[in-house]
Amino acid sequence: MSELPWAARVVIALGVFALIAWVDFITPGYVSLTGFYLLPIVIAARYTDEGTLGLLLGLSTTVSLYMAELLIPPGAPSWATAMSYCSVLLFFGGLGFLVWRVRRAYARLEKASRTDPLTGLANRRAFIDTLELELARATRGGQPYAVALVDLDNFKRVNDRCGHHIGDALLCAVAQCMSETVRRVDLVARLGGDEFAIVLPGAGRDEAGVVLARLLAQLRAVLAAHADCGVSASIGVVAADDTARSWRVEDILRTADAAMYAVKHGSKNSVRVVDPAGAA
Repeated sequence: MSELPWAARVVIALGVFALIAWVDFITPGYVSLTGFYLLPIVIAARYTDEGTLGLLLGLSTTVSLYMAELLIPPGAPSWATAMSYCSVLLFFGGLGFLVWRVRRAYARLEKASRTDPLTGLANRRAFIDTLELELARATRGGQPYAVALVDLDNFKRVNDRCGHHIGDALLCAVAQCMSETVRRVDLVARLGGDEFAIVLPGAGRDEAGVVLARLLAQLRAVLAAHADCGVSASIGVVAADDTARSWRVEDILRTADAAMYAVKHGSKNSVRVVDPAGAA
């Protein structure tokens, strides 16, 4: 169901609620369907937003209160009526609280599974997922795209000479620099160690070259504090202006990696832009 559009998921959740409410109204009063309202609430909690979830909780509570009122015989004492109402309110109130806590916990786990714990950037999993979506979108819509791999040259010397805490601080500074320098639509990720990656949606060869040249200039300023270790940045970029051919993620990453290592084994501290076939 998660593949369906958001509006379709909302319609399904509301439709399931409407079906249960209709059955609830046509069945005899001694048949309780209160527990069945869990189904649309769970659907909303898992596949829609908090607004839809709150709406379904409110509707389910209202319908259940109305059905509870129908079951109260004439002349029943007020305490019995109050207990009946409180039972419904406590059930759906407790359910809403539990669902809210589960949603919060799930959101935290989902974020943690896609976030690098040191830098706060996207991790490899999030990067690969984003790149796959971008390649599919580019193939369908014919939009250009670019992918960059950034590796810090001689980073090990920082850890060896200054300690891992200084190395970690430098990685965080590099991550912040990259996030602040690229465009808002770009995704910056840490793949591991001192290797970073960037997805640049809609950026052709020229625009990607401009963005990455600006990034390299900013990185030089950040890395200047460790110039004695020879720390610099080598950047390999795959830019696809012609997206008529569908490229696999593995092909793009292999080409970007080759471009990045060509820089590392050459002048270092520069950017190399190639097409998906590896041509400069």
